[in-house]
Amino acid sequence: MTVFLHNRRYRLLTLATFISMLGSTLFNIVFVIYARGMPNAKLAVSIASVVATIPFLLDIIAGYLADEANNHYRSMVGVKFFQAALFLLLSGLIAFRPSWWVFTVLLLINIVSDFAGSFSSFVSLAVIKDVVTANDLAEARGFESGVGSTISLVGGLVGAGLIAALHYNYVLFGLLNAVSFVAAFLILWVARQQFRQLRSSLFQHHTAFLGVRREIHHFFTTSMKNFKLLKTFSTVTGFMVAFSIVNFIGSGQSTLLNLSYIQEKRLLFGNFGYTVALIDMVESVGMILGSFTPMKRVTWLSIPANLTLVIGVSGVISANLLWLQNRYILVTCILVNGVLIGLLNPRIQAEMITELPEESIGSILSVFYTVIQLTVPGGAVVFAFLANGWTVAIAWFGLVVAIVVGLLYAEVLRRRLARA
Repeated sequence: MTVFLHNRRYRLLTLATFISMLGSTLFNIVFVIYARGMPNAKLAVSIASVVATIPFLLDIIAGYLADEANNHYRSMVGVKFFQAALFLLLSGLIAFRPSWWVFTVLLLINIVSDFAGSFSSFVSLAVIKDVVTANDLAEARGFESGVGSTISLVGGLVGAGLIAALHYNYVLFGLLNAVSFVAAFLILWVARQQFRQLRSSLFQHHTAFLGVRREIHHFFTTSMKNFKLLKTFSTVTGFMVAFSIVNFIGSGQSTLLNLSYIQEKRLLFGNFGYTVALIDMVESVGMILGSFTPMKRVTWLSIPANLTLVIGVSGVISANLLWLQNRYILVTCILVNGVLIGLLNPRIQAEMITELPEESIGSILSVFYTVIQLTVPGGAVVFAFLANGWTVAIAWFGLVVAIVVGLLYAEVLRRRLARA
């Protein structure tokens, strides 16, 4: 919050980001509501839910394109204008009676807009690195993470309530989304003179368009080069393994919790659906609290120690589910775990942004996030297989084994950082 209040250029960047993020979040939930009005509602809702994950899988392309951009700040401005135009187009199309061709085009618009948002987020990294000092980066990233988590938490509820208040007038709702991107564009456009002399604004690529086939080849060769370059930064590689372990354990834990709610009625708060929603909300609140904590106040907690605590709390959750099945211990641990993750994420991001070269930061971080995101479905599949093939208890014991491995790696990372 301190960086936001005292750094004018950072404040302008984040305000534009938050406004456009709110527009995207509002529409994502409303699009699912719109899908319910399709002739085959179940199929449409399923497609909308699956398609919502596609932009995350395309992060590596977004990062590559971000590093190919000549003027990073001007690229951010252009993306906001482009997204506003997309939602104006969407507002016109959504006025038609629901049909599969309209639904398909709306899906494509939503995918393109989300992908453009991912591209903008990677482009902004170089700009933020220019306007925020290295000492303030962790706090800045924590603030962004906290506000982003808050928007994700309340955006769906606000979107569902707003579309109901508008009597399901999707055209008007689409126009409101377009207005959010216009507002973000105007903030960046009016302030453009303040960013003109940044290193990221003066950076120029001189590579001409090579043709579709050669550009695709260049993308793959560049991605492999960036992956090899990533491995040369031992600290960043260590963080990648650490994040992968945390994601693997976290996704497995989430899967097993849902299965445990079915078996153990003592874990329920009311009913199954309410319990799932409550636990997710508690974790989100914890992450928000952790993200908003001034990072300079937790310098006594090293990153490896923070990582150890995150994994250790998952061990306590596993022990509780195996022997006690106490729902209040579970909620407390989920909240604490959320706070610890909220502290861990921005600190690691700040370390990586500081260490990585500016001209490749988007590409390298996109490779980083692509690798660690692959562990999310991996954890869910492994522990769901154990639970369904044997028992939920055996699956929890399997998770304990993964937790022990994670704790051992946290100690390895601590020694590596100590030597560095």
